[in-house]
Amino acid sequence: MSINVSFSNYSPPEPSKEAISLKIGIFFDGTLNNKNNTEERKNNSEDFKKNGTSKKQDTSYYNDWSNVARLWEFLDDPNKIYIEGIGTDDKEEDSTMGFAFGTGATGIRGKVKKGCEKIVEKVKKEKNKVNAPKINTLTFDVYGFSRGAAAARNFVHEISKAKYKARKRIVGSRGGGSVQKLNDDGEVTNRDDFPRRGHLGLKLEEAGIEVDVVRVRFLGIYDTVSSYSKNFSISPDFDDVDELGLNNIGSASTVVHYVAENEHRENFSLTNTHVGVQKTFPGVHSDIGGSYNDGEEIIEEIETSWGSRNNLNPLIERLIDEGWYKRKQLEITGGNIYWALKGTRDLKKTYSYIPLHFMGESSKNKEVNIKTDKLESFYDISESELLKRVKEKLRSYVFGSGKQYLLDDSLTPQEKTDLLQLRNEYLHWSARREGIGMDPNSNRKRVYY
Repeated sequence: MSINVSFSNYSPPEPSKEAISLKIGIFFDGTLNNKNNTEERKNNSEDFKKNGTSKKQDTSYYNDWSNVARLWEFLDDPNKIYIEGIGTDDKEEDSTMGFAFGTGATGIRGKVKKGCEKIVEKVKKEKNKVNAPKINTLTFDVYGFSRGAAAARNFVHEISKAKYKARKRIVGSRGGGSVQKLNDDGEVTNRDDFPRRGHLGLKLEEAGIEVDVVRVRFLGIYDTVSSYSKNFSISPDFDDVDELGLNNIGSASTVVHYVAENEHRENFSLTNTHVGVQKTFPGVHSDIGGSYNDGEEIIEEIETSWGSRNNLNPLIERLIDEGWYKRKQLEITGGNIYWALKGTRDLKKTYSYIPLHFMGESSKNKEVNIKTDKLESFYDISESELLKRVKEKLRSYVFGSGKQYLLDDSLTPQEKTDLLQLRNEYLHWSARREGIGMDPNSNRKRVYY
């Protein structure tokens, strides 16, 4: 017997006879990537003028949308969640602790917790629509770029946690000390224990929502860089694999990781995935994950030399031979005892659409409802014969048995010409001596974890 009580003009829904299942896409954007702040800048809003302007144009407001934001836009599902990038909040100033160390409210763990809380809001809303007694299966498709990729992996780890007891520590002197209880993040709590599924499980419990099964159907990430340090340090330890559970992603049914071949900044070490598919694309960090704008790239200090300008000549020849620069795009500045190699190029952003297209296709192949036709039409490369050839070369590698696109003797003359042109006209050079945290590794080789 069911009872339907009427209150004025509102009639509560009949209790559902069956539990419901939900699918949710959650998208963690990268460091200083925030699609909403990008739109504030495009609209020249008061929030941009107040919180986003910079002579160096180095805030989140100046970046273009990343591939994570682009995928979010074309996921055809009302239950999708966008989490703004590490170090950012909508319409606010960027956070130094967030973008420098990946910590604090806008850091990796802060964004993962925010994602869990937004998920519970969605679940509660959908459950209440039909007055369902519980959720049968909660299925996630998870995306991320850069530190957002670290957040995506940490999210998968988080929702896979078992129940645990709060740890204890003694505060104060032995005679008059007190015992504090701490959660997994080292935060003081009144709880003695915590439910399974980490922060998601905690918030579900607080909302009175029962979920039978939680699963990750698809984990799609770009160039995982964690660079996470809980405490301020001028030389932080950024090997965070265990600290953030970055390898605990085996519960995801499908893992796809696209990484940058030519990134070699010292604070941009890559955390590999050891399950699923990992593919390496030509380019640096944001060539793969998106967020560059079209326009001039000026690097004042590709490299520097004290004492002799001739020390820069071998690097000049290497950059030219490998296609990154033409001779007229390089100049040596300075004088007396200090010299710097400066590079100036006009670059296009559209190469980043290729790893965008492929991630959309990989998602659709696993029944994620990304509208790939609309995605590829909006982020179009059809006007560039070069990009069309590059895409087909990369397609055979990403989806077939083709080899990685490296500048070596295995390339045909056309493929070699294409890669050199691609480097000069589309791929960025991210390492530089000016600025903080942008220096190259000593041997210009990336560190892998």
